[in-house]
Amino acid sequence: GAMLYYLLNIGSIVLRRGSSQAPATETVPTLYFDETVLYDDQHYLVGSEYVNSQRELAEVTTLAALAMAERRYVGGDQDHLVVAMKDGQLMLWVGEREQKENAKLLQRYIDQLDDIRKSGGVPVGFVGRPRSANVVRLLWVAGLKSEAITQENVRQSGFRALTDKMLFAPLLAPNQRSAIFSNTAKVNRQQFAERGQRVCFFYTNVARQAGADAARIVRVDIPEWAALQPALVDQVQMAIYEDCAGTGFPYVLIRADELAVVSQQEKRDFEHVLAVAMAQTTGSLPEASPKAAQKELSRGYKR
Repeated sequence: GAMLYYLLNIGSIVLRRGSSQAPATETVPTLYFDETVLYDDQHYLVGSEYVNSQRELAEVTTLAALAMAERRYVGGDQDHLVVAMKDGQLMLWVGEREQKENAKLLQRYIDQLDDIRKSGGVPVGFVGRPRSANVVRLLWVAGLKSEAITQENVRQSGFRALTDKMLFAPLLAPNQRSAIFSNTAKVNRQQFAERGQRVCFFYTNVARQAGADAARIVRVDIPEWAALQPALVDQVQMAIYEDCAGTGFPYVLIRADELAVVSQQEKRDFEHVLAVAMAQTTGSLPEASPKAAQKELSRGYKR
């Protein structure tokens, strides 16, 4: 584009089930344009991976603040269930570049998970269309002899075309869940586990109708400390199932996305304001690259 910047817009909703109160919603946009946040320690322009990590951190930071505020709202009542749910997986994936910055970001992310736990809330990641095959690979490995269990043999699984979702669709009735598993990623076994926040997951069927064809298999991520409390897992599962009624996807996440999304028209309006501000400062209007300009021109004719 004509200017270097990125924008994080965090939409949130607090839904108090069983009350007559309307949900409380909020949108918090943050603009990043200073050189200190546009370039990493090695003076490379930050990429989408870094920006996505910053968004993940902003989301979980918002969840921590909301969880603590909700606990205060109920007068500290620890029996009041607080589910702090985000769209997507709970574990933060960090790239290989900007190692020092990634380490700091990861620690700050886990700090927020700690704050949610201290508030008595349960951090949850909701994956509406799971494509992973962790359990399927586990079944493949279980059938191998000990000496045959190698990285190469695991990669060459005979179940490569299958996913966990396909496995559980005929097995789970509505509102049933699978066993609880743990992600074996290095970051989960080390940084998350060291802080008592190792991420576990289970699959559950949020459909209302029985049968494999009607099944809506989703994956729910929770920290290990919550996974070790079966009654708490039951409560979290039921809260998610109730919120998925009618759509097969949590209402709170649908509403939060509506709040957070930035439309193309809003983006154009915003960049127009930026261009005017730059022109007042520099005396000339910024220009997009020829590639971006041609894309904008060609897409303008599409309906």
